[in-house]
Amino acid sequence: MKELFQNLNFWAVIGTFFAAVTALIIAIWSEWFKTLFFEPKLEILYEHKWPDVLKSPLKQINLAVSNSSTESNGFGVCYFFRFRIKNKGNRTANNVEVIVRNIEQKNINGKFKRYDKFIPLNLAWSFENGKKSFDRINPGMEKHCDLGYILHPQQKQINELLDRENQERNSFGHESNILFIMSFVVKPNIQQSYALAPGHYKIELVAMASNAKMETGIFEIKFDEKWSDDF
Repeated sequence: MKELFQNLNFWAVIGTFFAAVTALIIAIWSEWFKTLFFEPKLEILYEHKWPDVLKSPLKQINLAVSNSSTESNGFGVCYFFRFRIKNKGNRTANNVEVIVRNIEQKNINGKFKRYDKFIPLNLAWSFENGKKSFDRINPGMEKHCDLGYILHPQQKQINELLDRENQERNSFGHESNILFIMSFVVKPNIQQSYALAPGHYKIELVAMASNAKMETGIFEIKFDEKWSDDF
């Protein structure tokens, strides 16, 4: 009988050991097992219509430039371009960012080459006060991210006068009155890096999250010196 109890105790110890090991393995690998069946999947979406494209009136500005009798009263419009990041997976995407990885410009020979003044930077999330990362996008949900905007020529000239008045910058560094301004979270000192002159461009975006694979998308934009009241 004593030997029987000893055998039972032995197997009880063995059973407890294996139960503990199994629990440890589950604790360590549970997250990995979850990723086999549950994961966020990012998708970049855009349609050339509302709400991805918005034509918005701008507030009237009264400006008096110092040391000058010039007064400019301006009222214009602005085209805003944005796109959507969708989580088409079955798990929440955390800390989502969008970075412009590359910009190429079409040259006179009809070939696309890397834009010389380009600096890789984060794009800002729409209506989030310049945030570079969005906390979470739930499964099946979308969030807008700003790509850029085009100011009415009159409004651009007024803004340049304001900048000279404030001694911040003299101009956008381009002679054109039609510019595509990238919606970067930070505006570099090299203005041509975020203010694109009329031309044909390819803009490569990368969307990423702390728990998702990267998703790449390319926007191809083409515009000229002529302002249009329709997009």
